[in-house]
Amino acid sequence: MKDDRGPADLERTIDDLKKKIDHYESLDKQDLIDRLTIANAQLLSCQKEVDRLNEYVQIMELQNET
Repeated sequence: MKDDRGPADLERTIDDLKKKIDHYESLDKQDLIDRLTIANAQLLSCQKEVDRLNEYVQIMELQNET
């Protein structure tokens, strides 16, 4: 399998970003605020889960040491 990270890959990435920008520019402010609020809540939820799992790993490591 060839790893294409050359100019063609860069062009695809730029095209994808341009499409996203065009899409977001077409939305009204309230829709953008709603989407950002939801995304922020999802990130916070993920962070809490990561913290919970890190705590669990630390507990398991302490139990394995004894």
